[in-house]
Amino acid sequence: MKLILGVMTAIFIAAILFIGFLVQDIKEHQLQIGASSAIAAEPEEVNSKEIQSLVKKRYLGDPNSPLSVYIFSSFTCSHCAVFHEKIFPELKKRYADTGKIGLYFSDFPLEMRAAAASMISHCMPEKTYWQFIDTVFSTQGQWGFSPNYAEILKSYASLGGLSSEEADKCLENKALLKAMLEKRDKDSVEFSIQGTPTVVIVSSSGKEQVDFGAGGSRLFSRLDDLIKKGEKK
Repeated sequence: MKLILGVMTAIFIAAILFIGFLVQDIKEHQLQIGASSAIAAEPEEVNSKEIQSLVKKRYLGDPNSPLSVYIFSSFTCSHCAVFHEKIFPELKKRYADTGKIGLYFSDFPLEMRAAAASMISHCMPEKTYWQFIDTVFSTQGQWGFSPNYAEILKSYASLGGLSSEEADKCLENKALLKAMLEKRDKDSVEFSIQGTPTVVIVSSSGKEQVDFGAGGSRLFSRLDDLIKKGEKK
């Protein structure tokens, strides 16, 4: 009995220490709003056509639709992973694939590992971008807290046509990181983003954040209402 209690105590202590390590690790890698100012990259590099083309928001559906849905997500956010697995597929199927909305994925990295995943995603070939995002979210537990996260992310990227050398070049691109964080900071003000995931609907009525509800029920209901109103005009 004493042996069992001793083992259980040791496991408990190890778990506490591990959680403490993860919390400290996350704090050390945090990217606060305004962090872009500390990144050494010339404005002409950041604003170059090449970099701005890389950081543009990717979309599904109809970009000319009067209804746009923006999903602000961080790749190491567990709630974002759940949203992407449980709600995003139905949102895409019902509204983007049918051309009823323009569906935009907006990177909102909260720490350096998420930023690394975002950087690589923007270097992916257009045709495998969404596949890479699916993989990163579905395997979040495998790479998100690993000290070898960059190597794991690079292995995912290689499956979508981005070589290890190209991924390294992407991760070393300070202008890309700075531009991405500047865009995140601008979005945080324009769309009043306080955390992730955040869903914002943009319509003729303006911008509105939506509490998407269990399984996306509130989000789908709100979109259905806006679509019906648009059809009546």
